[in-house]
Amino acid sequence: MSSAQGAAAPKCWVCGDPATSGEHGIKKSDLAAVFAKPSQQNPLFHHSHTHTNVRIGNFNSDVLKLPSGLCAKCNNETTQPYDTAWAKFSEHARTRTPRRLA
Repeated sequence: MSSAQGAAAPKCWVCGDPATSGEHGIKKSDLAAVFAKPSQQNPLFHHSHTHTNVRIGNFNSDVLKLPSGLCAKCNNETTQPYDTAWAKFSEHARTRTPRRLA
């Protein structure tokens, strides 16, 4: 029996249902705030410890997602308040003007 046949399907770390949804490793809202919208004609390139120059044609690319760790319901509903809070914090951190010290 191969290891793939004996391996249990990954489970959602929130509720325990089958993990079927890929969460972005870098929040999609952060990518959109920093980079121009990629396309097949104007891609971004992803580099990691295992891959170099992987073309990214849109922010939903599987290359940008972590291995499945959430079910679709938890990814789209349960964790949404935390995603919204992160987007607000990230926006503030990127756009704030530090106070000048005398």
